[in-house]
Amino acid sequence: MKRLIQFLTALLLTPILILGGLYITGGYVKTTGSWWYPFVTSLLSDYYVTGPFAMTSNTREDNPVWNQLPEFNRYQARLTYAMSRGRPKVEVAWLLADAEWPDRPAIGEGKTLNAGESSLSRALVGAGVGYHRISRNDLLHARVEEGRLLVGEADFGALLVDDLGVAEPELLQQVLRIRRSGLPVVWQGELPRRASGWRDNVNRDKAVSTVSAHLLKAISLVDSPAEAVTSLLSSGLDTRLRLLPGTEPFKLRFSRREMQSGEVVLLFNETTETIARQVRRKGRWKDIRLLDPATGEDSLLAGGGDEIAIEVPAGRIRLLLLQQAAIGSSPGKRKSDAVDDWDWAQWRDPPRQMHPMMRWWWPGNAVEREELRRELLSLYEAGYGGVEIQTLTIGMSQTHLEKNEQAIYTVGTASFFEHLKTVFRLAGDLDMAVDLTLGSGWSSGGPFIDEYPEQQLLRAQFDVDGPGHLNRRLPEAEEPWYAMPSNWIIRNTIGDFDTDTRLEAAVSARLEERGGALVLTDLTDISHAVNKDILDWRVPEGKHRVFAFYQNATAHNAVASAYPGALNASPVLDHLDPGGVEEYLEELGNPWLDALLPFTPRAVFVDSFELIGELPWATRFSERFSEMMGYDITPYLPLLFMTRGESKYVNVVLPPVPAYRSLDKMGQRIREDYEAVRQQLFHESFVQPLARWAQSRGLQLRLQAHGGYGDYLDSYKLADIPEAEGLFAGGSYDFLKLAASAGHVAGRRLVSSESFITMTTDFNALTIEDYYRLAGNAYAAGINVTVCHGYAYHYSP
Repeated sequence: MKRLIQFLTALLLTPILILGGLYITGGYVKTTGSWWYPFVTSLLSDYYVTGPFAMTSNTREDNPVWNQLPEFNRYQARLTYAMSRGRPKVEVAWLLADAEWPDRPAIGEGKTLNAGESSLSRALVGAGVGYHRISRNDLLHARVEEGRLLVGEADFGALLVDDLGVAEPELLQQVLRIRRSGLPVVWQGELPRRASGWRDNVNRDKAVSTVSAHLLKAISLVDSPAEAVTSLLSSGLDTRLRLLPGTEPFKLRFSRREMQSGEVVLLFNETTETIARQVRRKGRWKDIRLLDPATGEDSLLAGGGDEIAIEVPAGRIRLLLLQQAAIGSSPGKRKSDAVDDWDWAQWRDPPRQMHPMMRWWWPGNAVEREELRRELLSLYEAGYGGVEIQTLTIGMSQTHLEKNEQAIYTVGTASFFEHLKTVFRLAGDLDMAVDLTLGSGWSSGGPFIDEYPEQQLLRAQFDVDGPGHLNRRLPEAEEPWYAMPSNWIIRNTIGDFDTDTRLEAAVSARLEERGGALVLTDLTDISHAVNKDILDWRVPEGKHRVFAFYQNATAHNAVASAYPGALNASPVLDHLDPGGVEEYLEELGNPWLDALLPFTPRAVFVDSFELIGELPWATRFSERFSEMMGYDITPYLPLLFMTRGESKYVNVVLPPVPAYRSLDKMGQRIREDYEAVRQQLFHESFVQPLARWAQSRGLQLRLQAHGGYGDYLDSYKLADIPEAEGLFAGGSYDFLKLAASAGHVAGRRLVSSESFITMTTDFNALTIEDYYRLAGNAYAAGINVTVCHGYAYHYSP
């Protein structure tokens, strides 16, 4: 026993001693050498970092893969050419039940693909059934014509639903109409038992039960992914390629594009072994050619009858070109550049705009013109078609940042625009695209955000027994718990606590014990009993909890921003109030574009949001809630809060759970209404006005919708170039599908992904084989251009 105690004590004390030693000695930091790199590995050092892991790949001249990039990027350029012809051809519209997608940390992703992919997605892919996701809003506005489900610019042959625990009656009625129009509907799992939300819940629950009873008789209800696939295949889907009976599983991820004169089918082998398959082709084709994106070569596939043999090397892509008529009279003859045409010359030697993009990190504005020119030429020679410029301050010590503030923290000044113009001039000569991150760091914000910083509700509370008379000062709001762990992950993510708190409401709730747990009942707005900060209230009988709710700014800073003054504070704008984006565009968007003239970026880029708040809020939230839901949210405010607040950085490790319990799922229902209003405010207050502004300035909007408060699919659709990310959700195939799905529904030609990311301590962990596999996974998911993450300016800190 004594030895066991000694062992356990040592086990407990060892990490404490190690961390304590690191702290005393100034911490641990691992850099790429003498050159600056934003995402260094650091623990308890004075370096400004985004956590203890590198979180990306050092795709620079000192990386062993650099000399192999020209060939790899030609490979990608051919894929971009092929997979931007025509339009996507997808048979299954799969409803995304949730507005958001859970993020999951994945150490070493890039080495193991799709570890978090759902079993249903795997089953569909394994059977050669293509799918895209659609939002609830998409489904509500869909219609059936000539046996096809029309969703925006997309059309499908079947509807798939799963994980729909609660639903609006209107949505279920739409599913029933679609089925009665003759379209196959496959539903995995149980039908909903209640309506979403609290408003008019009794009548809406009855409506859900009624419609569900009709659906039960009309749809194909299955219990497992295998049954879902069987039901879909039996409905006569046009899967184009079918495995021969008795053969091995398909094991090839794929994507299809439809042109007037034929189809392109992309086949990706994610395994470590060559895959050879005999498949049966569907449809009448003049010929079928196998294309190799590595060489640009094509070969006519042999095979008797409708059966063809396909072989795809490990980690690589092959393309099938299914031709209804001759495409190009000869390999050397150039046809028109129409998106729907196939041009053999452009396939073999794709134009520069088909090549992948590179995210180019600058250490703020501490750059020099000649070095900018040298690096852009180096990226050109490596086969990149353009750059996205992003200014950052991470990866440097706090001491260095303070000492060199005048050089680094000058983004947005006259010298910054001169540096940008140097890049634009040379990029024009090289026929390279230039995208510009709309701002510095992430999320959108800066020291100039004064009137509309990000807002939250805070709660303070005390308990009191009744009956009796209470006259006391309300408790003051305190800094939320999430501030400390958020700042541990990324220093100064949360600045000094905003003491300008404004009382929003006072609410009482009776405390009752049910099943060994305390629940809140009889929630009542008692704001009328507050004079200034004194509560004068007659307490009813029983035990009660009194809540005081305060609104203030979150003090959330734009991470790594390099504006003048950002070393101290750089507030994130309010994404739930239109004043936030208006202030941002007035202070940054329009002045930046005007200062760049006569040059204009191809696109402005908005990175993933990673928003924060104890309870995300806006000044008009209560008013907008009443308009949308038909009841006052004030008495129910306690039921909206989560135990640890809502920090996207913290919640990826510690998922949020409700702070308080209630009876009859009331809290869960009211939270559903809250999230629906928050999604709507995010769209109408930030994404929509931003998209309109970009269009008015003649720009494309490249947008990562994840990490925000909107419905991800609906937000992606508003972008001219929806963009996924290889770090979020581990870069899983089914997550990458979201941006591709939205691009399909919105009719976008390009869908991009921030790619080639790994979360390790080794900056050069990815081999060239990993690059090929990550690119293959993205293209198979429907992405057709990658943005390499990334290339760091050569700066010696």
